[in-house]
Parts: sequence; structure tokens; C-alpha cells
Amino acid sequence: MDRQRPRVPAVLPATLVLLACTSAAAGAVPIFNPPDYIDVPGEQVLSLTAADFNLDGAPDLALVSYQSDSLTVLLNDGTGSFLPPASLYAGDGPSSIAITEIDGDGYLDLAVASWDDQLRIFTGYVDGVFRPGPSFPTGDNPWKLATEDFDGNGRLDLACSCLGGAPAVFNVFLNRGGGDFETVTVPTVSGQRGIVAADMNADGWPDLVFAAYATDQLAVHLNDGSGHFGPALTYATADKPYDLAASDLNHDGHPDLLLIHKDIDRQIWAIPGLGGGLLGAPMVWNASRDMDQLLLVDLDDDGDQDLLVTCSAAADVGILLQPNGPVWDPPFFQEGGAGAYAPAAADFDRDGDLDLIVSSYWTNRLARLRNTTYVVPVTVSDLRSEVAPGAVNLSWQSLGADGDFRVEVEGESGFTRELETEALPSGAWRARDSSPLLLAGG
Repeated sequence: MDRQRPRVPAVLPATLVLLACTSAAAGAVPIFNPPDYIDVPGEQVLSLTAADFNLDGAPDLALVSYQSDSLTVLLNDGTGSFLPPASLYAGDGPSSIAITEIDGDGYLDLAVASWDDQLRIFTGYVDGVFRPGPSFPTGDNPWKLATEDFDGNGRLDLACSCLGGAPAVFNVFLNRGGGDFETVTVPTVSGQRGIVAADMNADGWPDLVFAAYATDQLAVHLNDGSGHFGPALTYATADKPYDLAASDLNHDGHPDLLLIHKDIDRQIWAIPGLGGGLLGAPMVWNASRDMDQLLLVDLDDDGDQDLLVTCSAAADVGILLQPNGPVWDPPFFQEGGAGAYAPAAADFDRDGDLDLIVSSYWTNRLARLRNTTYVVPVTVSDLRSEVAPGAVNLSWQSLGADGDFRVEVEGESGFTRELETEALPSGAWRARDSSPLLLAGG
């Protein structure tokens, strides 16, 4: 075990990039307020997750701080604010946290992987209290956890990617009930960071895919149905693949992969799954910034998964919407909080829209971005006829929590004008300046 400071860009600002894979309802654009901040014990929060731990109907937070060796739970007060944190020792350098359920008591449990090469279970009790449970050895420098029922016994199992070790391995922990796990160790490619569980060969069993940062590869391991895995099917990637997720982006019945790269290439790949563990040629986007973690979540409530990416080297939030398949329009951005690293999405304030909370790698603060999505009762065609003849495109920017926002209208010639709007007490929408934006002909 070699505990080193996990490598991230040595730049303090932060970015979130939100990539929506499919169209939202007409005019519905996810809009997030500038962040406010929540203090937590310890810096370098590498992983966090949201769930209702005390069964009061409001999503709570759990996170791990690599710097302070701690697991921290923050219970939601029901309004999107949080009660004082409760922390436990989580091993030397905790790197990943995952929600599980080990004992069938109806309360969620937590699993934490730490750089003392241990997987620790924390059992959940009434009122969102957690207590230390059993622990199990892992490979060298465990980095990220995935959960699934790998052996079909109805219990959630765990899998763990490992950055270190020679020969390289990953671990699977098969849940036997009552806090007992059987450890399976599988040889694989070295330097794994990202991990995702998905049925890549359509046999009904969840397989595992790893992003190998050290060797610029994806490794697909097929499950034999007992929670044991075959040898790696490897695929070359761009430089420094870092994190990945799986979803059926093209609706062909096979899970596809989304992969982000760090450092030189800074690319996003959408890789079609072909079945049988096979992968097709990727669609590639240049992100122009370092990316750290990604999260698939339906931000616009249209029934399709969107993609959220954190970038610790910039200072804004971007949203990309696209009506057909995994092809995205250019993003618009807003502030995301300094050192944005680990994301969680949930309706923390229970207003019907998903909010975001993002850890800062460099500080002991979480950035809370409240979703203030406002459904705009106008379309491009409305603006063409009523407000801006010649309009061909719209973009939106929130002006604050009062429902006001700025509309940028692009004309056929590329000339643009901005239109500030306001939300009326009746819920209606109007332009502050009622004069037309005459864009036709520039």
C-alpha cells in the first residue's frame, strides 16, 4: 500500500459540465443558482452520495474526506439545508463511498474503500446513525466502488477498482448476508480508476468495465453468473481515461459507455455497446478542460439520463441539451464552486427539481446549486413571429432565485441580442424591454 496524495490538477477553481443526452420538454432548461456553501470536516472529499438515511422523505448526504480519514453524514432538515455533521473514522485515506444494504433491516448501510487497503462497512440505524461494521482487505490503493447483485442471490454486492499493485487486480465482495462477504480477486489491467457495472453481453448478469488510467485502456470483464469474472477484453482509449458510466444512449437494448479523459486529450467518448462484451467506435468530443468525475442523472425530467461532469480546474457550470441521441450542442456555463470534484444530485429542497451538491477538492466546503428551472412559455418560433423576426436559436441564463433570466437570441446572420425577462406574481412571463429584437439580416 502506497498512500500518496491523489492526483488532480494543481489549479484551484472548478467547473461542472452538464451534458443532456436527449431533449427536455419544450422550453424546460435546467437552471441552477450560483452556489452557496456547506462546511464539512476535512478537505479532499473524493466521493459523496445522497439517500434518505433516516427515512423522513428528504435526501441526506454521506461523504469521505481523504485528508481527515473520515466518513461524514449530513442529515437534511427537510428544506435542503443540513444539520451539524456526524463523523466517524473511515481508515487511512478513504477514496470512495457507496450505498448498500447488508443486513435486511430496512436501513441503508455504507461501504467505504480506503488507502490502507481496506473495505469498511458502516451499518445504518434509526435516525440516520451509522456504526462501524466489518472490514475486508482489498487490492492496493482502492479507488472507486460499484454495487450490483453479481451472483443473483438478491443481495447487493460490491466491486472495487484498484490503482496500485503488481500484478494488478480488482476485488469483488459477494454479500452472503449478516455482514459476511466472500472476496473474489481477479487479475486485470493496471491503474484502474473508473468502474461501472452493466450487462455488456445481454446474458442477464452484470459485468464490470474499468477505465485504466495507467495503460490508456478500457477493460471489460464478463460475469459467469456466480459473481466470478473472466479475463479482460481490452480496448484502447485516448490519453488518461479517468471515469466512466453506462447507459443505453441509442436505445438499442445494449448499454453504451461514457468515458472522460484527463490531461492531454481532455476528451469525452460515447462508446456504443454491441453486445457480447464488444464495443464500437466512439463518438468523440473535445472538452477543452480537465474533467474529474461524471454522473448520469435525469436533470430535465424527460425520462432520459443526462451527463454531469465535474472539472476542478475551471469555475462554472455548463449544460448541453440535444434532442436526438448522444450528440450534444455547445454548453452554457455558470459558477460551480472552487475545486469541484465529487458530485451528487437529488431534490434536496423537495421542490420537484433535482439540485446539485459538489465537493471541493481543495477546501472543506461543499457547493450547493439549487435548481431553479423555469419553464419558459415561448419557443424559437414564438420569438420569430412575436419578438425577434429572424431568430434561429435561444440560450438562457438565470438571473437569480426570483425566476428572472436572460435570453440570448441569435439571428440568421449570426448577430445576437440579449433580452432580459421577468417572472410576474401571476406566474406569467414577459420581457422587460418590449421592443422587438430585429435580427433578420443582422
